[in-house]
Amino acid sequence: MDDELQAAVEQHRAGAVEAALAVYERIVAREPRHAAALRYLGLARFQLGQRGQGLECLRRATREAPGDAAAWSDLGRMQAMLGDLQEATACFRRAVAADPHHADAWHNLGAALRRCGELDGALEAYKRALALDPKRADTYLNIGNLLVDDNQTDQAIESYRRAAALDPRLPQARASLAAELSGRGDVSEAELVYRQAVALNPEHAQAWFGLGRTLEDLGHAEQAAESYRRVLALDPRHGWALGQLLDLDAAAADDGLLAAAQRALADAAMPDRVKSLIGYGLGKALDRRQDYDGAFAAFRAANMARRREAGPFDAAAFEQRIQRLIDSFTPALFERLAASGLGSDLPVFIVGMPRSGTTLTEQILDCHPQAFGAGELPRLAELAAGLPERGRLEAPWPECAGALSGSDLQASAHDYLDKLRARATAGALRVTDKSPLNFYHLGLAALMFPNARVIHCRRSPLDTCLSIYFENFRASQSYATDLADIATTYRGYQRLMAHWREVLPLPMLELQYEDLVAGLEGSVRGLLDFVRLPWDESCLAFHASARAVQTPSRWQVRKPIYASSVARWRNYKRHLAPLLSAFPEQVSG
Repeated sequence: MDDELQAAVEQHRAGAVEAALAVYERIVAREPRHAAALRYLGLARFQLGQRGQGLECLRRATREAPGDAAAWSDLGRMQAMLGDLQEATACFRRAVAADPHHADAWHNLGAALRRCGELDGALEAYKRALALDPKRADTYLNIGNLLVDDNQTDQAIESYRRAAALDPRLPQARASLAAELSGRGDVSEAELVYRQAVALNPEHAQAWFGLGRTLEDLGHAEQAAESYRRVLALDPRHGWALGQLLDLDAAAADDGLLAAAQRALADAAMPDRVKSLIGYGLGKALDRRQDYDGAFAAFRAANMARRREAGPFDAAAFEQRIQRLIDSFTPALFERLAASGLGSDLPVFIVGMPRSGTTLTEQILDCHPQAFGAGELPRLAELAAGLPERGRLEAPWPECAGALSGSDLQASAHDYLDKLRARATAGALRVTDKSPLNFYHLGLAALMFPNARVIHCRRSPLDTCLSIYFENFRASQSYATDLADIATTYRGYQRLMAHWREVLPLPMLELQYEDLVAGLEGSVRGLLDFVRLPWDESCLAFHASARAVQTPSRWQVRKPIYASSVARWRNYKRHLAPLLSAFPEQVSG
């Protein structure tokens, strides 16, 4: 590179883009086929917003120097920024073909392939980049993102750790690491890592938001609120932060927040995803103020936005799913496979509709010195979905249940126990899995663990359905956005649970939320007797537990037992026609 061009490149890297641009243009005017000057001219023009001219310069650079891997890689990066992933991928492939030792090009190829959904190819490209430059923190960061896409959480965490160690100044590595640690249940470590990320970059909104969520899980409301306020100071349109802040008691009296949320809901340009998050938070804030009509209007707006984002609920497919489970799990099946599972009595499955008291039940049991609450584990559902492939069975789940062998069930049971023990403290005699929707999978649980126990949490259908409507569930829970669909789902759940009561060869305790509220000690004694643990007074002080709680009920279980959530539906009766017609037996007066 000649001295004039070198000086311009140094200016460019120092931030003097326009000054460098003038030099690049002068060189190209003098030497129109100067490939390096064309390349840097293209980058400068792109950086200054002249994207079409920038692309043309980069294309000219690759024509003049087809063996220049850096030119092909830069052209690919610009194409990727414009969203043309196919063209970008082709450019990166030309770059690595021109120079197989070009680590940047391999890294960029991996990023493009990941965005195209070609995960195996992306991982191979990232590995090639690391083989050439083992200290690339950004490549380890991207590999972690790739592994998250592939649900390989433990491996993703290790990759993020490598990225953070290689570049301690890279806050995104720590923010991503903390997010996965939190998702795995390592909430205290997640808090520490988030704090490291915001210390590195106090303007990192994602890290502040993650810290706020983690502080909520740990029960620190005021600190969580402050984190969300930091996010909003950096990004006033951050819907997640505004919604979470409104959801906190700590923000109950903030009229400015309420006004901001109302404006956001009325903003036609606001994306539905953001609008739904704000609406759920606003509804809860107005509910605390006993403005029930205003609260319901906010919840309706949130659910309409979520429904536009997630799509409608397929009631026919849901009813079919219930019927397929009922048809597949028969008394004959349980009799034939009665001795096929493992004899462990470690697992306790806490099931029921969401918002039925499952978190409270687990919180009570976790306070016992011989029990551990493992939270909502996805593993039982994952095992059910994967059994046809792992067992090389022809029929899909659940029809393939009749073809399961003892070895299939024992392998699945060992896999599940490994996950359960990895979450639990050493020496725990009972470990709870409180995924409410495991009521779909109780048949598999019974086959895997014939000595396990099931706690079925029940609550008034009207209160349960209303509480579901008020909660920010994943978009995949599409039934939760419409009262009639929630009622349909509740009726299907009732039908399946009635079937399990008839055929399931596991002891099942029916725990009524209203009874628990009315008589805490008696209900807790019955609960401990059922799981065969001795009485312990600490279970009555569940609200004082310092454990992390990662469900929407995190704040309710940090309070002593209260009755204000019983018959809560009456506050909203005028809005609940679909529920009142679905459950007329629940309405009195």
